[in-house]
Amino acid sequence: MISKSNYVAYKQCHRQYYLDQHKANLSKVNGSILRRMEQGKEIGELARSLFKNLVEVEYDSYKDTMIGDTLDLMKKEKICMAEASFLYDDLFCSVDILVKDNDQYDIYEVKSSTSIKKDYLKDIAFQYYILKQKGLKIRKTNLIYVNKTYVKDGPLDLDQFFIIEEITDKILPYVKKVPETVDRMRQLEEMPTFLPNSHCSECGYYDYCYKDLPSDSITHLYYYRKKKSQFLLGNKRFKDVLEHDSHLSELQLRQIDFHYHDRDALIKKTLLKRFLNEWEYPLYFLDFETLDYVIPKFNGVKVNQRLPYQASLHIVDNIDALSHKDILIEPSNDPRQEMCQFLTEEIGSHGSIVVYNASFEKSVIRDLMDQFPEYKDQLQAIDDRVVDLLDVFRNGLVYNKAMGGSFSIKQVYPALCPDKKNAYHDLEQVHNGIEAMSALESLNDLSGRALEKKKQALKAYCKLDTLSMVDIYNRLKDMLK
Repeated sequence: MISKSNYVAYKQCHRQYYLDQHKANLSKVNGSILRRMEQGKEIGELARSLFKNLVEVEYDSYKDTMIGDTLDLMKKEKICMAEASFLYDDLFCSVDILVKDNDQYDIYEVKSSTSIKKDYLKDIAFQYYILKQKGLKIRKTNLIYVNKTYVKDGPLDLDQFFIIEEITDKILPYVKKVPETVDRMRQLEEMPTFLPNSHCSECGYYDYCYKDLPSDSITHLYYYRKKKSQFLLGNKRFKDVLEHDSHLSELQLRQIDFHYHDRDALIKKTLLKRFLNEWEYPLYFLDFETLDYVIPKFNGVKVNQRLPYQASLHIVDNIDALSHKDILIEPSNDPRQEMCQFLTEEIGSHGSIVVYNASFEKSVIRDLMDQFPEYKDQLQAIDDRVVDLLDVFRNGLVYNKAMGGSFSIKQVYPALCPDKKNAYHDLEQVHNGIEAMSALESLNDLSGRALEKKKQALKAYCKLDTLSMVDIYNRLKDMLK
């Protein structure tokens, strides 16, 4: 039996579909994806509130039961069904919401996204095809998704929160491709060769597919957009694209060169010195940990706004004395005003604010600025003084082989400070951003010693994020001696 999730998986990656059928036990879905799936379920439940007298076809592992219940409901002239289920040959789908009006039907698919994606059109085309083959007269096909401009102001306004868009014309080209696609799915007997694509990072089989790739696989090449097309041409390693792609960037060429040769670290001292000399003491090394929600929890919050529940601040003065401040706010609370107070009280009126990947921190600060005008001037002054440590590496001022073409702080830190290579690994409970997000949300369910232990783990992780920036900064200064 081929479900709509099977169909979309195949359209994304033939190998993923095969693994789902034959080696599903190998799938390891990370906490970030699981969290998004849970939010998707919540959005689905919420969307049902848009429809009066909705009747749900209850889930049953025995699909014939769901199909039978659907047929019974369809005997009515007017009915609104959730999870209406159909089988045509070996193709099965449950429609999020199906509305019958006499002899016509309207399909509604619900997504937690704030835009229409091509995969959604393929998903709905599969359902449309099945229903048409079953002889149903489809009047309209609609997508219900989230309005990205929605800001919570009192009780959730579903009419403003959701966008309902008819997409019948958009899916018809994809409907035509369903028969040949499912024929190929039925004929797939051997696991397809690995091909990198844009969905890999969100796939549960990522570790399985990537674990045996060589260290010079082009999947590791910095910001390389032609990975799939080059794989199809047989150019899978650095040396292959070096020979066949004349449009590699300076950073990509340098990564390949360093990989194959034992080069001394690249240090553009004049540019590095000029870059660091622009910073003003005291230096404030800042990092946030955030949570975002599709359904805003607090008044004045936007859809998917990143709310700063945690911050770490290491302060270095002009004699290199180091101090540390932090804050951790439990996720049941609105953290914004308390974070405004922390930033404006702990960050002085002068001195550079050092972050790693400034677009993230600046977006958090600017949201606070917009939503709390009483702090606007102070937060604007902070935002104006932000400098990005990532620019040292992204702009090619410093590079060594151990970075492996990655400028993530989790890669740069051990590459420049090898004595700290196990620093994140040695932490308790929280070792990366995904675990930090899960740990933050878990605070609502903990109490007593378990709660305090989790808080300490979160603080230790966030503290290391800013301490690692301090260590990198000190290493860069040593390079200039």
